[in-house]
Amino acid sequence: MKVLIVGNLPLDTTQITGGVQSVIINLLEGFIENKIKVYVFSLNSELIKRERIEYSENIVIDYFPFGKIKSTKIENLFHGRKLLKKYIDEIKPDIIHFQGNGSNLLLAIGLRKDNLVVTPHAILREEYKHQATFRAKINHRLVIFIEKILLPNFNNYIFISNYAKEYFLSEYKKIRKKNYTIIFNPISEKFFKTNIKKVYSDKFIYTGALIKRKGLHILIEALKEVKLKFNDFHLDLVGDFLDQKYKQKIMDFVKKYNLIGNITFHGWQSQENVFNLLQNNDCFILPSFQETLPVSVAEAMAMGKIVISSRVGGISEMIDHEENGFLFESGNSSQLADIILGLKNKVLNKIAINAAEKARNNFESRNVVNKTIKFYQKIIL
Repeated sequence: MKVLIVGNLPLDTTQITGGVQSVIINLLEGFIENKIKVYVFSLNSELIKRERIEYSENIVIDYFPFGKIKSTKIENLFHGRKLLKKYIDEIKPDIIHFQGNGSNLLLAIGLRKDNLVVTPHAILREEYKHQATFRAKINHRLVIFIEKILLPNFNNYIFISNYAKEYFLSEYKKIRKKNYTIIFNPISEKFFKTNIKKVYSDKFIYTGALIKRKGLHILIEALKEVKLKFNDFHLDLVGDFLDQKYKQKIMDFVKKYNLIGNITFHGWQSQENVFNLLQNNDCFILPSFQETLPVSVAEAMAMGKIVISSRVGGISEMIDHEENGFLFESGNSSQLADIILGLKNKVLNKIAINAAEKARNNFESRNVVNKTIKFYQKIIL
């Protein structure tokens, strides 16, 4: 079997900046132990000519340059489609697996559908509600339109959570008659190699884009309440701001609430640095307003971290409240503060061990890849 994964990766695969990119890299890790030949097709606006990375003996990543127009949607629709068709003729894959449900779907126009698989990661209509700028809203509207036209035309779907499955089957009734399954997002084996020691709750970390949808302002407001009771805590923020107005709002809050000494802004970091920062913290906090099945939560669970997350999307399929983590209602900063205060000075090893065990059973990359291969085999038989 030969598999082609269609998705965007950076030239330096250690510099991952998004959930879909993490999923692709983690899938590749799981594929390494298989004899299946895997190719990755990725467009890159910085390239002048095609570049290839021999990721492993059975995995190749091929990067292709944009054409004259440096617009992702236009490139995907015209130049990118031509490149992909030629690439398919060159490698002759048995399965073509599209990762993501945005403008990437434009690359699928004109391809035969029987061996195409798509994994839609985002719930675009929900994400639209949290776009901060007019330009972002217009762009999101266009991506939603692309999804509406193209996503139901696939024959095979992998949903990353039951929440995602129910959403897409409700939104696009045509998909109900197609071939689909649920397979959780994979995470790297390295996250499972951490020894769980005594786990407390005064060192916190958040990783991801610093955007309104992720609810960073809710976390800052919660920490304001926490600081009224005790000051001996620290938060590492890993990620960059994508909107300057939102950045200014957050920085104003940090100064106003006298949290400058309690928070470190790290910006985007390599996977290795993120891993090290996670190791050095006790609790992972995700105050998001919308998630499907976040890789960051799965990684934190695998490392035995205490996850405190908003109860949104597929997160309730990952976290069992007070058993392997903690959930609060999205947007409720007081509830988040109460959870943080309630954990003060408590040893949380049992919850950490439960989190690591659930992560191993559900998100380990080799298991996820084995399930994915079985789904592929049903398609090509």
